[in-house]
Amino acid sequence: MIITKLRWEKIGKRGKDATDVRDVITVQGDAALNWKYIHHWANEHGTRKLLNEIRASIPPID
Repeated sequence: MIITKLRWEKIGKRGKDATDVRDVITVQGDAALNWKYIHHWANEHGTRKLLNEIRASIPPID
């Protein structure tokens, strides 16, 4: 879902897709996600910068 939403955000620039990516990452948490896979496809589709921006916008959860 993260990969698809990143691609849709890149194409459509709706904002909703970026919010959805942020929400999925927040709910799932870093440990539950396969970042090697996500980074690979984000690099392939040219969405790695967007992914990094979204991740940086998520405040740490204590």
